[in-house]
Amino acid sequence: MPLPLMIADEAHATLMAMVIVLASAGLIATLAQRFRVAVVPAFLVTGVILGPNATGVVAEDALELITDFAIILLLFGIGLQIHLDAIRRGAAVLLGAGLGSVLLCAAIGWGIGLAFGLPTPVAIIVSLALTMSSTAVVLRTLTERKELHQSPGRLSFAILIVQDLAVPLVLVLIPVLASAAGGAGESSITFHDGLWDELWQAFRSLAGVLMIVVVGRFALPYLLREAARSRSPEVTLSLSVAAAIGAAAGTHALGFSHELGAFLAGVVLADTPFRHQLSGQIGPARDLFMAAFFTAVGMVVDPRTLVDSWWIVILGAGLLVVLKGGAISLASWAAGAPAATAVLAGCTLAQGGEFSLVILKAGLGQGLIDRDLGSRLVSIIVLSLIVTPLLMAAGRSLSGRFTQVSVAPWVRKNVFSEELTEDDDRQRVIVAGFGPVGRAVVDRLTAAGVACTIIELNPATVDAQTKLGRRIIFGDASNEAVLESAGVERAEAVILTIPDDEATLRACEMIRRLAPTTFIAARANFVSRGMLASGLGADLVTVDELAAAEIMQREVIDRLREKPAEASSAD
Repeated sequence: MPLPLMIADEAHATLMAMVIVLASAGLIATLAQRFRVAVVPAFLVTGVILGPNATGVVAEDALELITDFAIILLLFGIGLQIHLDAIRRGAAVLLGAGLGSVLLCAAIGWGIGLAFGLPTPVAIIVSLALTMSSTAVVLRTLTERKELHQSPGRLSFAILIVQDLAVPLVLVLIPVLASAAGGAGESSITFHDGLWDELWQAFRSLAGVLMIVVVGRFALPYLLREAARSRSPEVTLSLSVAAAIGAAAGTHALGFSHELGAFLAGVVLADTPFRHQLSGQIGPARDLFMAAFFTAVGMVVDPRTLVDSWWIVILGAGLLVVLKGGAISLASWAAGAPAATAVLAGCTLAQGGEFSLVILKAGLGQGLIDRDLGSRLVSIIVLSLIVTPLLMAAGRSLSGRFTQVSVAPWVRKNVFSEELTEDDDRQRVIVAGFGPVGRAVVDRLTAAGVACTIIELNPATVDAQTKLGRRIIFGDASNEAVLESAGVERAEAVILTIPDDEATLRACEMIRRLAPTTFIAARANFVSRGMLASGLGADLVTVDELAAAEIMQREVIDRLREKPAEASSAD
């Protein structure tokens, strides 16, 4: 077959597979949500049904390119979230709890894997995979319940950050373990003659990765600032995704995984003002491709294996949530968290996660993990994800029994004695747009003692106001991630001074969805747009043409009243 026709056939097959996967995943996820089951397990179940071990509707390799891109977007998005501002109070304790919990969970998992007869390199990878918790499920749940800024939420977020930082290291470790073990059949790591040469090559490749980071650290912020001046969010998004894909290709050329490069690109951009805007922009595309990724992972599961070893899956899931939850609780308490907070965080993070699946997929690809073991492990993770809401509810109930337990005796100060609050008790208002109107509003509110957070799309303005000490975020006020970073759920009012009516309408709709009770004051150029803004949730709408007419009318009437007085004084 000619090459163009072959490519066309492959593209058509991938397109048809994507249609089937998305349609099936959407239907099953909708059904699952009726039973309050998270969408991630629903996608995995879809893969089981569509995969070659069940109906065989979709070939396992039909989504390979799409799933690779999904992982790149996932790691890039996670990298954008690696910003330590959210855990700045008590950072040593929080990060210590994260590191301690990861090491303890990995050590326990490794020991259990060896006890069950797994080869040493396989036990290492399996234990590291199951150490990871679900960032997507946990953060979404904590945000919906407004618990992210409370003590257990802060602790859980810190542990998730450490786990996410460990993922690229694990992905780098997998090929080395595979090479050292010579495949899944070896019971231990063998240091063959060529291993040291491979380690030396890896060391040299690390220097190349460092160069990618350094170049990205200086070049990317400059490029994005220039792109942001166009006021076109698509330009900054295009450059950022291109940087993620380019970094992924660069690390792959150096002998590492694509995921490492994408993650590093996100981490580099996490230290720039653009991180909130970019996180919100890539979110829909990432979620779309992740549906295909989780479905593809589910295709690994063989239903016949589950029927034969269902008790292993149930026992494994039980051991996972109990041992992992206990290990995280113990490590958090030892690092300085109160016992009740540690227990609640342990129950919150006791499940497997999306990165568990990424690590297992890499292990399968390198031959470290066979398909039967991979099928059981994926099933265990699916079951743990399904029971996550029950685990979090149990954690809230169980933590109450530990309120009287003191912190670890070697801890000098309890950094969780007070919940994380804003800088002070002043009223908090978000002002979107820092043009002449927005500047005047902020100046008057600040003089009245109101704490203001500004959202602005001009990078020069963001830099200038940041240097002046104002809290200002780069981004679009209709971007969900930007609004959440600005604290819309805790704001008492949001004032939209944006001169763009369409942007104002989008912002009204998003704000009202995220914060149903927050007061929204909006600016509109025309009466018709003002009526639409009211319909979308704005409590107060100021129409420019009516405001101008009112001011002109008042000034003219005052002037006319002054005329008779001037005439009388002249007489």
